[in-house]
Amino acid sequence: MWRITSKSFPVLFIHTEKSFFAISEHSSVSYTAFEGCSALEYIDVYSSNNYYTSVDGVLFNDDATTLVCYPAGKTDKTYTVPDTVKNIGNSAFKNNLFIENVTLSDNVEKIS
Repeated sequence: MWRITSKSFPVLFIHTEKSFFAISEHSSVSYTAFEGCSALEYIDVYSSNNYYTSVDGVLFNDDATTLVCYPAGKTDKTYTVPDTVKNIGNSAFKNNLFIENVTLSDNVEKIS
């Protein structure tokens, strides 16, 4: 396991064998944070994080109105975006070669 600490990322944990990424309570991430993480299957967020939440390994903003990142290594072929989502973030599905069908609700207003 790697532990990364910096001003940009106070505490991030990356476990490469299980393709696990945890976002600590004070961390925020840019949409490029997961570039090159082609094996990333699951993103987890500390419950005390005020910026993000994770549902079934998919990263959302705190109130789940923006889908931030669908992991590149997540092997599901279909995905239904939760009804709470209004925005699909920049490059949210980037580099995922497994996904074949994404179902959006009528609540989605913007796809970046």
